[in-house]
Amino acid sequence: MSAAQRRKRMARPENRVAAVLLDLGGVLVELTGARRMMEITRGAYTEQQLWNKWLQSPAGRDFERGLISPSAFAERMAEEFGLSLPPSEFLHEFLTWAQKPFPGAETLLRRVAESGIALGCLTNTNRLHWEHLLKNTALLAQFTHLFPSHLTGLLKPSSEAFANAVAGMGCRPEDILFADDNPDNVAAAAAFGIRAFRVRGLTELAVLLSEHNLITKERTR
Repeated sequence: MSAAQRRKRMARPENRVAAVLLDLGGVLVELTGARRMMEITRGAYTEQQLWNKWLQSPAGRDFERGLISPSAFAERMAEEFGLSLPPSEFLHEFLTWAQKPFPGAETLLRRVAESGIALGCLTNTNRLHWEHLLKNTALLAQFTHLFPSHLTGLLKPSSEAFANAVAGMGCRPEDILFADDNPDNVAAAAAFGIRAFRVRGLTELAVLLSEHNLITKERTR
């Protein structure tokens, strides 16, 4: 069965979605860190190598679980990646890597909310990026349920992260539609019984939501 056929089947009335659970980075928020990190490390890694190392970084994982301070994170990252930047400069750079929602992201979430669907955010993030989004955008205000890793202490793709989100949203796993740009997270969510899809960017997310009749039609002026 193709991905399009699977989506169409799951969008039938008897399979109606009760809640939507979304990742942030790469889905609703633009990520620019990989390109800049390649520059900082002076080409020591390919983009894929850098991404893999970042996902497995002990310092990164501890920071995203809320276990260490920003300064400790910066110092440990400098050691792990052999950075020449002072920790304070690295933190300044790091703050800019996930600060801008894709154009239209807030509007799209409002359209989901207008359909009466519970809207949750399940994201691996950190204190700096989360606080920036809270203070400088209206993106997080569109959600009814928030599950940021630095506050829950749980990272995707662990089953505990999905179990916590499912319990918090008060739905059965099979009644939740989940979208993430990381295939490992999508696979883990599907294994937990959640309807999981990989999307990259706002356009793909809008298509997915539309196929499941989860967004209201845009108003004409």
